[in-house]
Amino acid sequence: MAATKDILRISAKNLGALAMPNCCRKCFWLKLKLAFKLPYQIGFLYYEPQTDIIEITAGELGELVSSDSFLMGFGGHCLDVELKPREVVQPLLKEVRALWDMNEPHRGPQNTQEHAPRTLR
Repeated sequence: MAATKDILRISAKNLGALAMPNCCRKCFWLKLKLAFKLPYQIGFLYYEPQTDIIEITAGELGELVSSDSFLMGFGGHCLDVELKPREVVQPLLKEVRALWDMNEPHRGPQNTQEHAPRTLR
């Protein structure tokens, strides 16, 4: 039985983009896999404890604190991440490829700048 292939449909505009001299093949592959419906905005969602000093009564405090636990509210925040495919995505794709190609994990020291968390700007 012969292997079947999915039908590929591509617009003239997207096909022309592939012919452009500055077309990134990896980016084009990603766009193709996502049917050319890339996100127009991404963000980083995180939560922080609400540590503002508030005035509460002893009764309210009793509802928040027990002998073995306490309740604390968390507030959500969203940090917009600017899409910069050439400055951010391509270097990260190169890093992912380098990690993927490794036969075993990197054995560097754990407390170096290399192992510090990345910051999104």
